Amino acid sequence: MKPYRLLAVAVIAWPLALWTATGETSDPVLLERELPLSIVGACLERAAPELASNCTANTTFASHWVGRAAEANLFLVRARPCGDGPCRAWLVSKGSDGVRTLVGVNGELSVTRGTGAYPAIQTSAAFGAGQRVVTRFDWNGYQYTRTDARVVYSVDGQECGNVMQCNESAQDALRARKLDRALRIWEQVHGVSWI
Repeated sequence: MKPYRLLAVAVIAWPLALWTATGETSDPVLLERELPLSIVGACLERAAPELASNCTANTTFASHWVGRAAEANLFLVRARPCGDGPCRAWLVSKGSDGVRTLVGVNGELSVTRGTGAYPAIQTSAAFGAGQRVVTRFDWNGYQYTRTDARVVYSVDGQECGNVMQCNESAQDALRARKLDRALRIWEQVHGVSWI
């Protein structure tokens, strides 16, 4: 019975030892002291005007593991506490070649699997009352580049989409004899009062 138990332990332990020998862990962590100077330095020195509302002398950074790509772990880093306005966020890569900032954005950031070495990124930031700008960034082999940007509208707390989608929603509201809803959509999207 003992030889089989030792064999089972060896079969299970061998892949785990190989995995950790290559630098992999089950819970990747990015420590604040590992953050690139492009994040910490700009924030603490207030060198970048876009960070002024997000960084103070008491700023700390929170990092969250978001996935793995191109032989590195990816982390989303945010300054804490976050001030008024859209919060600054950075996507950071930590691999055998060190830690580097891949992209810095304002607003909410989401990561989706893309076709390249790094995932596609979508950001969303408020842009006036009832509007937000949704921007997509894709990895071009060297850096992230913006590949799409669009304005998305909300009316009475309900998102109706871009201009074309909102116009369709307004037409649907007219067909349903909801004239007030249709007028609110057109006022929000086109900025014209119909009264």
